[in-house]
Amino acid sequence: YRPADPEIHCQLGNACYMLDRYDEAASHYKSALLLGSNAKWRAMVAQSLADLYHHHLDKPEAAEMALALCAQLDPDALQPWLQLGVLGFEQGDLDGAQRISEQVMDREPGNALAYGNLGYLHWMRQDIPEAIRQYEKALERDPDYDVAHNNLGVILLDHMGDAARAAGLLERATLLNPGYALAFYNLGRAYGLLDRKLEAATCFQRAHELNRATGELDTEELAD
Repeated sequence: YRPADPEIHCQLGNACYMLDRYDEAASHYKSALLLGSNAKWRAMVAQSLADLYHHHLDKPEAAEMALALCAQLDPDALQPWLQLGVLGFEQGDLDGAQRISEQVMDREPGNALAYGNLGYLHWMRQDIPEAIRQYEKALERDPDYDVAHNNLGVILLDHMGDAARAAGLLERATLLNPGYALAFYNLGRAYGLLDRKLEAATCFQRAHELNRATGELDTEELAD
């Protein structure tokens, strides 16, 4: 074992991550950051650390600091800014999240994820027409954007009453991502409103099976 080798710390971080040993993974990623010298390589490690803090350790402030470091180390990278936007609206800072998404679009006008983030922000503000417009722009730029298909489908289903169009979008989301429990659940709801009961039941069952691993959905709501 070479205690001063940043790449070994990074590999150990990856291994611990795969074993769900998230605190150990974070410790090794931090060591890799301290010991590494290549800026872009350190930026990738900082991105991994931010993902860990955000999705597994529930430490949004630490995730934000790691993303800020990533952006500093690799000024051309857009992904840390996109994730900072996501963190912003998860913490209720909708204005800040919108500013970040708009800054990303200024740098890369065709960025589908930035349009998707703006769609979500307008949805949270109940500006449904603008949310639809932003999600449609996202899908124009990336027709394989599964989350945008799902979210636009839900908006059309719950706010516009257009179950037929919603079902088409949600079908596409499940084709693009066969492990997307939430999309199967929403597709089941759309099929139910279209009186396609057997297909709805199949979707709910699939969502239930996937949810055992992903935990995306409330199990009681899904059972009902």
